[in-house]
Amino acid sequence: METIKYPITIKRDIPYISDFFYTVFIFSALILAITIFILLPPLGSHNEMKVVAGIKSIPENVIWTIFYSSIGFIIFLILYKKVAIYTSGIFSFNADTVLISTKNKISQIPIQSITRIELINPTNRDEDYIGKFFVVIHQRNGDILHFRLKEYLDSDSFIDHLLTHDNLKYHIKELNRTFLSEENI
Repeated sequence: METIKYPITIKRDIPYISDFFYTVFIFSALILAITIFILLPPLGSHNEMKVVAGIKSIPENVIWTIFYSSIGFIIFLILYKKVAIYTSGIFSFNADTVLISTKNKISQIPIQSITRIELINPTNRDEDYIGKFFVVIHQRNGDILHFRLKEYLDSDSFIDHLLTHDNLKYHIKELNRTFLSEENI
């Protein structure tokens, strides 16, 4: 069997830094949501009363908590999004292995260790395809590998080559997710 190669993009997280940024982002969001929810004036009051109630009744330390939480929310959201490193690579099918090679690393996955392959072709709100094709490979040892094909037009050829492998074609699960962005996968 010939070797077929597809250019891919893999998202690599930096384990401790991305976990820290995500934790601080969620913590800031929770503090911000709780303080704003607790301090909301009644909905039946007039707009002028809402402003006066907001200025006069909120203690200064709570105002600073809201300020720092909102700044932390924005900063750590941006940092969490930026810390993800996207690397280019090559995905290739061999007779009994799947090979993923990036600039720094070469990974071989035996076809017998693959338990499920999810093919995701996301759509937007109008049910139009967004032109990105994602693949998620689940292995027996619990590892999950997810990547995106660089060329959307390669998706049909990719699926055809998956179906030629007798061991892989029974593990394919097609998904069509709406509102999926690249950061979510």
